Amino acid sequence: AGRMLQQTVLSANGKCSVSFSGGSLPKLVAQGLEGEDETLKKMAVFLTDERYVPEEHEDSNIKLVRDVFGGDEVFESVFPVNTGLDLAAAASDYERVLRQQTVDGRLDCVLLGMGPDGHTASLFPGSVEKTSPAQRDVFYVEDSPKPPPKRVTLTSTAIAKAKNVFMVACGANKAEAMTRCFGNEELLPAGAVCSKAAREGANVHWFVDVPAAAGIRSKANTSESTMTFSV
Repeated sequence: AGRMLQQTVLSANGKCSVSFSGGSLPKLVAQGLEGEDETLKKMAVFLTDERYVPEEHEDSNIKLVRDVFGGDEVFESVFPVNTGLDLAAAASDYERVLRQQTVDGRLDCVLLGMGPDGHTASLFPGSVEKTSPAQRDVFYVEDSPKPPPKRVTLTSTAIAKAKNVFMVACGANKAEAMTRCFGNEELLPAGAVCSKAAREGANVHWFVDVPAAAGIRSKANTSESTMTFSV
């Protein structure tokens, strides 16, 4: 994922807008970057989702990104969520920032991870429609099943209009969710968001390790031609 991201960033004209998720994803991306300085200096960094905590809190995704890469100064620019506002206002403010800093809120790259329950960003099973109103690029969550309960997240609308979507799923605990994402059952958020993005013309890339891919009968059982897989 890191190498493909690097190729995408370096081939962009000028800066490249990249949104990071939290968890293990920033470290995985960092491990794949070569000649890191040149790549990072072209990145305008956004957050795919953020926990509603102060920026220096241990649960903060922006703190995680800063800690992994060495601070804001290594990037072209960094746009954190203003968690000093109330929750709904923080989501509206971040939507304003996103639309100001990109063309109609369209990011160059969205980096996503998938949880064992099939969630991605802060879009959880059973709550995607609630957290993805069609007219919004950024929305808020008040009752996340994972702590902390309050979050700000890109919606499926914002993710789907990105130019490139990278989805990472690693570990045997993701195998069941992978099976559901590419089986005949109702799509989990990770699969639904990627399918929507592919239908809308994004280049969607899944990076899956062997344990996570164990439950997939066929990695080609999707009609979206812009999806690719690396196992």
